[in-house]
Amino acid sequence: MKFTLQTDILKNITNTLARVVAKEVPGSSSGGILVQVSSQKVSFKTQQFDFNIIYTVDVDEVRDGTAFIPIHALDGVVGSLVDTMTTIELEEKKILVRTNTSTSEIYILSGDDVVVEGDKPDGKPSFVIKREVLVQGFKNVQHAASESAIKPEIASVYLHTKNDSVYFVSTDAFRLAEARFLLEETQSDDISVIIPIKSVLKILRVLEGIASPDVSLYVYDGTITVVTENVLIKMNSVKGSFPDYRNIIPGNFDLEITVLRSDFLNFLKKARLFSDKLNKLSFDIKDASSILLGFDNETVGSTRNIVPATMRGKVDTLPSFNYRFVSDALSVISDDRIVFSVVNDATKPLMIRGADDTTLTTIISPLLEK
Repeated sequence: MKFTLQTDILKNITNTLARVVAKEVPGSSSGGILVQVSSQKVSFKTQQFDFNIIYTVDVDEVRDGTAFIPIHALDGVVGSLVDTMTTIELEEKKILVRTNTSTSEIYILSGDDVVVEGDKPDGKPSFVIKREVLVQGFKNVQHAASESAIKPEIASVYLHTKNDSVYFVSTDAFRLAEARFLLEETQSDDISVIIPIKSVLKILRVLEGIASPDVSLYVYDGTITVVTENVLIKMNSVKGSFPDYRNIIPGNFDLEITVLRSDFLNFLKKARLFSDKLNKLSFDIKDASSILLGFDNETVGSTRNIVPATMRGKVDTLPSFNYRFVSDALSVISDDRIVFSVVNDATKPLMIRGADDTTLTTIISPLLEK
């Protein structure tokens, strides 16, 4: 096996795979990638449980062959290279990584039984989406996914299409985030799939490192296949049903509070010092043009801030919320102004949106007083 590839391309591939592949005890097969050279192409393949990744690129100076290489060792060597081109060659039980100014040897792993499945599905993809939209959709909602393995259907991102839109949704039962984007083509059939949050994070690591403008998604038989020009990712979807989240979102709100995002985030800087074990953030109406935000800590003390606001509507009282959930929501909103919408019922959730961009919605349950 032998091939020559641009060093920058090789660095991107090895670095991405090293971030996806968990570090294991030296010699463990789970820390390796299968490198196959055939017909002027080289494929870098890895399988992590039910998550498979294959990079395929054109190469020069090839000699067909296969090697199972420890990815973290390869990434460590490649990451230090400065020359434009790099040649990798298999020599007995090691590979040589050579440039004009550097030569390194890495012992290969035993990969006799390693098989990485990843054929591109036949037929038309379920839908095609812009890579930047897929990345942004996952990023906008990933913070609200549950970390629990007990309920895999909510330790996930629910991706579904309806007519001309694609929706990304996640919830941990205390908050919910939904991001909506327009598709370039209206779908003839609606698609829905639940993707494990661990797989979502890996997809992001891969897609952020490539330049392909479009991504094709194939959803069938409990699997999801993500295909770009040079990358194929195959994984299992989550069995079961995602909660009927539309019923969680109130149909009408009694009060809308609009504030500058920067004012709110500036107040939240005090949270590390003054928040309590419940991360309780209190809201109060100060007057017709401002709200009062507060933290109380039994050990440290308390703090209050008046924040200018515009208000439409009225409620009798405002409930308290987990400030971390609010902060997570604000971190993915790009608008300068934020709208908080509440119902005149202290048991109902808070809705957070940008004032101008309403395609990203976060719903947060209140902290109920005991």
